[in-house]
Parts: sequence; C-alpha cells; structure tokens
Amino acid sequence: MAALAEGELQSGTGLNQEVGIKRPSDTRWGSHFASLLNIQTIYASICDVLEDISEFDSDRDRRAEVICILKWLKSFDFVFCLHFMVDILGVTGHLNTILQRKDQDIINAMNQLSRSKKAIQESRDIGWDPLLEKVTLFCAKNKVKVVDLEDEYFNGYSHCKGS
Repeated sequence: MAALAEGELQSGTGLNQEVGIKRPSDTRWGSHFASLLNIQTIYASICDVLEDISEFDSDRDRRAEVICILKWLKSFDFVFCLHFMVDILGVTGHLNTILQRKDQDIINAMNQLSRSKKAIQESRDIGWDPLLEKVTLFCAKNKVKVVDLEDEYFNGYSHCKGS
C-alpha cells in the first residue's frame, strides 16, 4: 500500500480527493447520481485499497469483512446494478431537479416528464444490449468475472432450483 504523508490525509490533497461520495444525509436523487458516477470513476482505486487491507491489515475481523465487501464489489451483479442505476438516474435526474423547483410552471414540468418517459421507453425498446456492452467493457477493464447469461442461475444455496 502506498504510504501517504501524514499531513496529506488531513489536508485533503491526496489522490481522488476531488472525487468523493456525498454524505448520506443528502438524500436527493442528484446526490445519489453523483455518488454513483464517482464510484464508477474511482472503482479501481477502491478495489486496490480494499485488496491492500485484505492482505496487510493485522485485524482478522476487519480483513474478513473487507474480503466480503471486495467479493461483492467485484461481482457482475454489483457492476450491472451500478451501471443500470446510473442510466436510470441519468434520465430522471433532470426531471427531479425541475420538479423540486418551487417557481416551476406546470407546462415545463409536464414537457420534461414527457421527455423523461420517452427516454425511458427508448431504453426499453433498444433492450439490454447497450447496457450489457458497457458493463462487459467495465468488467474487462477492472478484472471482474463476466457471467455467462445463457448459463443456469443458482442462488448460491441450492442447485435444485436453477433457472
């Protein structure tokens, strides 16, 4: 793990300091969208730090917890959900901003609602292929195992109920 200067961590000048995740107290859609975009941006750094902790931390309980988190982060399910949520919140984010404005007139709000509905319908009509292509490229770049979508699915507990 790369050592940081003692003052660097406190001064906010370290790597990825400009890219952060919004505080949980900010629950507006825009903050969630920004957080998801930031997670996409620093995904590799997050995984690197967690891998270092899982290897070098002296606390066994913390290492075990980090290994579980890392396994989850490096799953196809997580990457797929991350990209899917970014796509959906990207479409609805502007609508959300407009609807929160108190000085918004109903005509502009309805026009934005129609545009958002049309964009979501276009995504449905196009299908999963563009999203799966983005997810697959992201997985390849970040060494995440891509699942075979034609293979049988098992929930991890019983092989009897695959679908």
